Amino acid sequence: MLPSALAAAILFSVSDPSSDALGDGAYTLPAAKRDASQLDIRTFSALDNNGKLEFQFSMGRVQNLDKAPNGFSNAVIDVFIGTGRGGNTDLGNSGFVTRANSGWYYWIRATPWGVTLKRDKNADLVNLPSSRTAKANADAANIFIQTDIPVGAYTYYAMSSLYDSLTPTGIAQPQAEPSPLKLLSPLENAPSALDIVFENRQILLWSNREVPPLNEPQLGTNPLLFTGIVGAALVLITTIWGLFNFSKRDTF
Repeated sequence: MLPSALAAAILFSVSDPSSDALGDGAYTLPAAKRDASQLDIRTFSALDNNGKLEFQFSMGRVQNLDKAPNGFSNAVIDVFIGTGRGGNTDLGNSGFVTRANSGWYYWIRATPWGVTLKRDKNADLVNLPSSRTAKANADAANIFIQTDIPVGAYTYYAMSSLYDSLTPTGIAQPQAEPSPLKLLSPLENAPSALDIVFENRQILLWSNREVPPLNEPQLGTNPLLFTGIVGAALVLITTIWGLFNFSKRDTF
């Protein structure tokens, strides 16, 4: 693990099933890039590094045979950051979308040769700060992405794709026509994402191509919210009971 990650505190972490970096299972990688473990996300973690968001992707394997500056060669890593309400619902050019009203406001893409950070124009509506800095590096088992986004209560979408320098997007686009040089899929309009962080079998996502958010707030995991709701309910019940008793007294 790199020094920056050693100093960071875990905000959120989730495991992803291993050996599932071939989309719905029917994708075929190009002959020269058949090592799917380099695209296989095993764990996704959001970290607090001195008040700024950092991400750690534990991979099946990290190699850098092309000597790329970010320390890995085959993968493209996408992270989408939302607030649980509003935002852009199109998950980049992955071929997937979010649920309605549960999109993203920041999109980070780390390729072997660079990192881009996009802030959605509607981020101002929810008072999210501007952010321009993101960088990536790797060790033998992990890919790290550092940002200048302040730590907060966020939802996430995370995925990997195959790097291809010859496409406009920098990611390999699946095709049905057989070729040892291309990423293949028998699906019509096949998504380019190959591994999506999802605790269940990701083949389920290929049916409607909609991805649920990670770190979605749950009533049972937020005791303050739960206490507030219970308290409001008790006040309502007490008020109704009091009005009922008052109306009964008026009848005598």
